[in-house]
Amino acid sequence: MSRKKEKREKGYGLKLVGLCCGQISQGMEAMVIGQLTFYLTESVHLAVAAVGVLLMCTKLFDGATDAIAGFLVDKTNSRWGKARPYSLLFIPMWIAMVLIYSVPNINVKLQMAYVFVMYIIIEAIGRTFIICIQSVLLRRAVYDEDQAKFMAIGATFAYVFGLAASVAMPLLISAYGNTKEGWTFIALVYAVPGTILGFLQFLFVKEFPVVEEQKKNETVPFLVGLKALFKNKYAFLFGLVVLVMGFSSAAGSSATYYFTYIVGDVAAMTVVTLISFVGLLSMAFLPALQNKFGSKKVIVAGLWFCVIFGLAKYLMPTNVMYQGIASIFCTAGGLPFFTFMNLISIDCMKYSYYQTGLKMEGVVASVNGVATKLGAGIGAAIVGLLMGSSGYDGQFAVQSDSALSMINFLYAGFPAICAIICIIVMQFYTLDKKLPEIDAEIARREAAH
Repeated sequence: MSRKKEKREKGYGLKLVGLCCGQISQGMEAMVIGQLTFYLTESVHLAVAAVGVLLMCTKLFDGATDAIAGFLVDKTNSRWGKARPYSLLFIPMWIAMVLIYSVPNINVKLQMAYVFVMYIIIEAIGRTFIICIQSVLLRRAVYDEDQAKFMAIGATFAYVFGLAASVAMPLLISAYGNTKEGWTFIALVYAVPGTILGFLQFLFVKEFPVVEEQKKNETVPFLVGLKALFKNKYAFLFGLVVLVMGFSSAAGSSATYYFTYIVGDVAAMTVVTLISFVGLLSMAFLPALQNKFGSKKVIVAGLWFCVIFGLAKYLMPTNVMYQGIASIFCTAGGLPFFTFMNLISIDCMKYSYYQTGLKMEGVVASVNGVATKLGAGIGAAIVGLLMGSSGYDGQFAVQSDSALSMINFLYAGFPAICAIICIIVMQFYTLDKKLPEIDAEIARREAAH
């Protein structure tokens, strides 16, 4: 499915707008759901270890739905295309988001069941398909030579709006987070624009027309696709990186605890977030760097920034300005991974087609979906269990020294360790060296047809 240097159709530019809107909504969802553990422990007063285990259990269920989602996307042949219809799932996802931050006053077991159901709707259904379709949409709606540019621009807007949303979150928590009704209001603040942005992705990102004969040829039986998927070692290698980065992202929820108990002012998190905006300037150089060095090398270089400046946060834990400066480099370091992960996914799709002759875009994309969700779930469980084992209790105004040390570790040390693991795994990802040969062979096959 190589599309290069073709005439741009009318409204092509709106696809960029739509992809940006989808990325912004997806980023806002990740940021809002990242506050769930804090909400459940501080406002609903559930035990932090129990919350961690609950979220991990949802991810075990979630991982299975991710695998199925890829096959469903590949089998979809609607008048809107394969991936585009699933953009509508932004709507129920955001409705469930408001509901999960509105836990009713019932007994603890029923509260846990309620959270489980809402979380499944948000993650196992909504976010599952939304993550799965992003690289498929990019592959089916955007010309090859525009993909890196579209991803860089989309990621820039997603980060700008995401950081703006992050700036607002501590202020909203400080103002309204002391009541359950306040948390419902906070969720609505993000859910309303998030729903609109998600619908705009559906409206604007139209897939290229596909003739009926191609549709028939692209349908891959479930077992055949599953067998072919397990031949793609690169999809699973990068999936492991996505999994570990999910651990790191889950640990990001510790920032709220960090500024509440160590810095002593949750609103100071806004200052650090604003300073970290400077790191977004590096986005202007990413397309050129990717074009010259390839996605892998740029991602690995960024991960080294995450290691060095993540550990640097230990030096002056209560200095807000210092934490902000360290966050600039951590933000810049994480950008290549989040910007180019869909491009890596597309490379893995090409490898599967080159290797098996089967077009299984949704199936390959589902690997990253499974890894993202399992990473978030296992990461949330790790955070919950470590916090619980350290003696943290959300009903205490002052935490023990062991709890404070654990919060500090989760905020600074744990993400750096995750980045080191990802750097090691990426050394085994050698697909970038094979891409010229793969692209040439795919072009030869398609020319033959």
